[in-house]
Amino acid sequence: MSLETSLETLKVLFSDKPDALTVFDLKNITSEYLKGKIRKEKLFASPINLWVTGRTGAGKTSLGNSLLDSKIMKSTGNIDCTDFVGFFRLGKNIHYFDVPGYASDGSYENINRVALLMPQIEDEDADPPAVKMQDNDTFLVKDFSNCTSPKDKPETKNVSVGHWQSPEQQNDVTPDIIIYVNAPHMQFLQPDTKYLRQMLETWPCIVIPALNLFEKDGKSLSTPENLEDAKAKIAKTYQKVYGDEWYPPVIEINSLKGL
Repeated sequence: MSLETSLETLKVLFSDKPDALTVFDLKNITSEYLKGKIRKEKLFASPINLWVTGRTGAGKTSLGNSLLDSKIMKSTGNIDCTDFVGFFRLGKNIHYFDVPGYASDGSYENINRVALLMPQIEDEDADPPAVKMQDNDTFLVKDFSNCTSPKDKPETKNVSVGHWQSPEQQNDVTPDIIIYVNAPHMQFLQPDTKYLRQMLETWPCIVIPALNLFEKDGKSLSTPENLEDAKAKIAKTYQKVYGDEWYPPVIEINSLKGL
């Protein structure tokens, strides 16, 4: 899928309200209409797999909970709070995938990388050590599609690395769009550059960067300098992979508030 196709997919998704791509406020009437449209209607001829990834603590799971209108998926804001691949269906044929973050616990990061078919990391001196997963190793996949409250238990199963990465399974889970969530106030560091580059090399032209603007006491934790730095480094990473032909669209969001 080309970049143009990915962007056209987003335009189709929000065809009735194109301004939502610029300001997507989940609390106002317009966005409630959009969320209802996403949840209830069959918008595509075949399922669309929407993946969300990013550094640990960047707000990936909070974004999913905003779309669900709940806190069904565990999201505490603490480091390493996701150690599984989360999944739920939006409407009839949009599939949302949430993965552990990177740049903290190496074992969790390797689940992220296995799920996205990216090169794994290995560092025996790390605390805890980062060990590569083998074909027979398993990780948890939790399906929240039928959960209506935090008390509901998701359908959970262990999936082996070999099975997940098999052509048969990939037919169902291969990403169509990947939202890469970054928190500018945490700064864009070397692990971010390395991860983003490897993701772009693995999944060409379907990655959309999203800067998650955290707030405290009503004030943004990200300074204008944080935003400028993150955007510049994201653009530089894209250009290393694709050349200087284009600059990626960067979306600004607040996952916790659903803005």
